[in-house]
Amino acid sequence: RLVELVKAGGARSQIARHAAATLARVARNQPAHIALIREAGGIKPLIDLIADSIDDKWAFTEGDMQAAQHGAGALWILAAEQEAKQAINDHQDARRLLASLLTGKMGKKAEGNAAGALLMLGMPRSFPSWGSDAGSYMEDPVSVVTVTMEQVGVV
Repeated sequence: RLVELVKAGGARSQIARHAAATLARVARNQPAHIALIREAGGIKPLIDLIADSIDDKWAFTEGDMQAAQHGAGALWILAAEQEAKQAINDHQDARRLLASLLTGKMGKKAEGNAAGALLMLGMPRSFPSWGSDAGSYMEDPVSVVTVTMEQVGVV
């Protein structure tokens, strides 16, 4: 039901913004809930919420900023699951939209959530122990964000 509420109304809808925030809270540290959200088609509406908050606008409202914040936050949490991460990465606009939030124009919370989401999207499937060869398994987080920003023309 929450996924349907995110779909209904876009960034201008307080219900859609609150539904996105609730999805993030429900999914946090709950792999089974992440899977349910993904299976219910929850990823695309969250990406669409971010797009609706920023695309083709010359002025941003508090509601737009909240939509970007909550959409990016939910994607960050969902990206903890490998299948959800893949679905987000497969969406043609997800990284571009998240990277566009790194300019800070949508507020510090949206910017931080977008950075977290981009970092999570670039992380490997599993985390090895921090041994001498750990660097060969881990992508440099700064590089993940920088390359994404360059690819979408933010920097």
